[in-house]
Amino acid sequence: MDVPLPPGPNFFLFGDPVQCEPSLRAAVFGSVTVTKIPQVWRVTSLDAPLDMIMKGTVRAAALLRAQTPAALVAIREAVRQGVAAYARDGAFELMMPAVVAAAEKPKPMRL
Repeated sequence: MDVPLPPGPNFFLFGDPVQCEPSLRAAVFGSVTVTKIPQVWRVTSLDAPLDMIMKGTVRAAALLRAQTPAALVAIREAVRQGVAAYARDGAFELMMPAVVAAAEKPKPMRL
């Protein structure tokens, strides 16, 4: 996946509670809470996850579009194999935990 794309932020940066909480505190938010919520994404197609990335993201989709046709076929096949490992009752259940963060905006200082 070595294609010329300018550097960008980590796609999952704030999906990590260890990163999310300190970032909110560094931005001077108070009463910070960060909770990881388990979720399952149930899809009926092996292609659904890659299609979602191709149609629902900007940077990751650009990275995929920049691949050679052969590389994109190999990527799709690797994703399909990974998704297949989560087959259950005629569908595929992918773990998609969410991080929910809440914080209070600092009150303005009165002069």
